[in-house]
Amino acid sequence: MFNGGRLIRISESLHFLVSHQFEVVQDEAPGRLWTAKSQEYAYEVLSAGEKVIAFHWHPSENRVAFPHIHFEKGAGVRNENLQRAHIPSGRVSLAAVVRFLIEDFGVPPQRRDWSRVLTEAEELIQ
Repeated sequence: MFNGGRLIRISESLHFLVSHQFEVVQDEAPGRLWTAKSQEYAYEVLSAGEKVIAFHWHPSENRVAFPHIHFEKGAGVRNENLQRAHIPSGRVSLAAVVRFLIEDFGVPPQRRDWSRVLTEAEELIQ
């Protein structure tokens, strides 16, 4: 877990929780000796202590092994079926979630070149 499993304050009203498990493996690509291979992740956005949206992939769990999104009570979702739903998403990178938070939630970036840095990070995983 990042930040010792503690919430990260990302704006005046939002917090972020990041858990990402990976293993370091030898890379076959020319010029790269090692790479981090994702095993599972949980990226969760909270407001006023309630989850708003969560991006999960935990293939080690048998019941829901595919990447998915949760729309939570903190997002104003009243339908309990939708709150419990595991909405298929495809794998989502941490860089993609950070971009989403900056562009769609208005989280202030910590650096001017954030878009370039996130684009480069996303290109490395493709």
